[in-house]
Amino acid sequence: MPFQKADEATRTVFGIVTPEAADRDGERCYYETSNTFYQKWASEQAEASHGKSIANVRKQHGKTAAGRGIKTVFDYQAREIWRTGELVDTQSARCHLRCDRPRR
Repeated sequence: MPFQKADEATRTVFGIVTPEAADRDGERCYYETSNTFYQKWASEQAEASHGKSIANVRKQHGKTAAGRGIKTVFDYQAREIWRTGELVDTQSARCHLRCDRPRR
C-alpha cells in the first residue's frame, strides 16, 4: 500500500489498501464486496493473534513480515478502505519510513 502518512516515532503508517478504481490491468475491487472481505479478515486475524493484530503487513508482498495491522477505516463515500499499520521489523521500518514518500 502506498503510505499517505507515516510517523517515524511510532513506526505507524496509514494508507489506502483498496480503492474502488481500476488497477494497471483494468481490474477493479468493488467496495461492497471488499468491505465484507476486510471485516471478515480483520476478525479472523484478531482472533488468531489474540487481539494483537487485525492484518499482516508484509515487505513488498513477500513472505517477510514487517508489521501488524492496527486499524481499518471504511470510507463509504470515497469507496476506499484505509489501513493503519505498525512496522515492527526495524529494517523494514527504516526503509519504509525514510524511502517511501507519503502522498497526501
